[in-house]
Amino acid sequence: MLQTTAALIVFLFPLAYSPGPGNLVFAASIARFGFAATVPANAGYHLATWIVTAAIGLGFVSALDQAMATLDLACTPATRRSACAD
Repeated sequence: MLQTTAALIVFLFPLAYSPGPGNLVFAASIARFGFAATVPANAGYHLATWIVTAAIGLGFVSALDQAMATLDLACTPATRRSACAD
């Protein structure tokens, strides 16, 4: 687990700080409003990127798939039309 987490962090670092749409928006925001006014939004953007990518990398998708399979078991013919997806 430690090796997987270390590999994930090595992957996340360049992903979070490479030039992309978010970083370009923050560069424009810094130019318009100043660095101090943009820091909270920039920190939130990067924190969200780390959280979402870490959740995916650590298996959130497989847990979600298992939960969806459980939900499919709960669907009966009577509820299929209104509440359950095909």
